[in-house]
Formats: sequence, C-alpha cells, structure tokens
Amino acid sequence: MSDVVVTGASSGIGASVSRRLQAAGHRVIAIVRRDDAMPASAAVVPVVVDLRADDLVALVRAAIAEHVGPAGLGGVVHCAGQPTLGPLEHVPLSQLRASFELHAVALVALAQACLPALRRGHGRIVAVGSVGGRVATPWLGAYGASKFALVGLTGALRHELRPFGIHVSLVEPGVVDTPMLPAGEQLYVDALAALPATETAYAAGLARAQATYRRATARPMTPDRVATAVMHALFAARPRPRYLVGVDAHLATTLQWLLPTRAFEWLVRRL
Repeated sequence: MSDVVVTGASSGIGASVSRRLQAAGHRVIAIVRRDDAMPASAAVVPVVVDLRADDLVALVRAAIAEHVGPAGLGGVVHCAGQPTLGPLEHVPLSQLRASFELHAVALVALAQACLPALRRGHGRIVAVGSVGGRVATPWLGAYGASKFALVGLTGALRHELRPFGIHVSLVEPGVVDTPMLPAGEQLYVDALAALPATETAYAAGLARAQATYRRATARPMTPDRVATAVMHALFAARPRPRYLVGVDAHLATTLQWLLPTRAFEWLVRRL
C-alpha cells in the first residue's frame, strides 16, 4: 500500500481515480475545496486546500508532514479543473489568472511540496490535461492555454526529475462525463449574455459553438476510462510520457497533424 495525493478527488475524474486507488489497496490524500466534499475513512484522508492559495506549497507540505510517514508518497495526481469560456477580448484577466493558477501553477506547487516525499516513496507525478492543450479552439482560449502550459511544465519536470527516477506523465482526454459538462453549457449562456449588443460576430460564433458543444457532449466517455490511463501512468513498469484518451481526442490531433495549418484552423472555426 502507498499514499497517493489526488486533487479534485471528490468528483469527476479525480473521484474515479480515488476509487480505483482505494480498490487497489492504496490510501488517498484527497485535496478538496470543502470539508464536506469527501468523508474521511481508513483509505481516504481529506485535506481542505484552495489550490489557488498564495501559500499553497506550505499548506501541502504541512499536510504531507502530518499524514505521510517515512515511506513517502507513491504518487501525485493533479485532476482539479474548472472551465473558463468567452472571447479573450472580454474574458476578465482575473479569470485568466485563476485558470493558470488552478491548472498549471498548482502543478508546480504540488511538485515543490511533495517531491521530498516522492523521492522517499519512489513515486510518480500524473497531471490530467486536455486535448484542448493540443488543439487551440475559439472561446476556450483561457482554459486551453492553461492546459497548453501543462504540456510544457510536465515535459520540463520529466527531464528534471529523470535523475531521481521520478516519472512524470500527462493524460489528455477528450470530452468526459463530469460535472464540468453541465457547467460548460451554462458558461455559453453566461458568455452570450455578457456580450455587448454590438458584438454580433462574437455572438454568432458563440451560438454556433454552443450547438457544437451540445453535439460533442452528447456521448462523452466515462471518467473511469481516464482513470485507467492514470493508473497505468502511476503503476506500469514503463509509463508513457503522454496519454491521449478518447476517439474525439485522437481524431482532433490526427486531423491537426494531417492538414495544413490554415485548413485545420478553417475546420475548427466551422465547427
């Protein structure tokens, strides 16, 4: 049995990863936002932490010191996520910063806080990104850019931590059936409502994207499918650097590779 830190552990992909870890006999150090989000048990230690906190490194270090013994950590899985939507011209910079803090900066903070325990436990780091971190799309610029940042950060960490035998993997799913799906629908409604009346071009593009979103999210993959990739990254003898998960994710990246940039971007705008 090993201890594994999981962010976003109370719902969606994080909850599925947590269940899989418990079923395999591991203990989950669950980073959650609310003290009622996840009950404590012999296999779950909930730790209430705001992943955007300025003192995040100190908070996580304190939790590790309190709950993790000399054997160290078997892994850190960063699943926490929150969508941000709207034309970049009108996205509040506070939301842009918050997206980077939650998805990208928090990963570095977790690494800084957990690496001593990961070295002791010969553990691994797994970040859950998105195919939106490979393919730029309109209206999701703030969210997608923060996921693009994960590509660079996990790549750099993978190089830097190789001498210590600590593997770093990035899991990049397509559309997943999580609480983010209904939240995403509402974000389109809110973004359209927030547009000035004169922004007719943005309104038309957002309305078209909203219809595409409904089609794309009609048949999402299960969180457990993503959790399977996470478990492989954590425990396989030869973990992959990157895991692309889902038919939609594979299709998008294949088309991006096959088509000239102008043709691919035309296709993205037409969706």
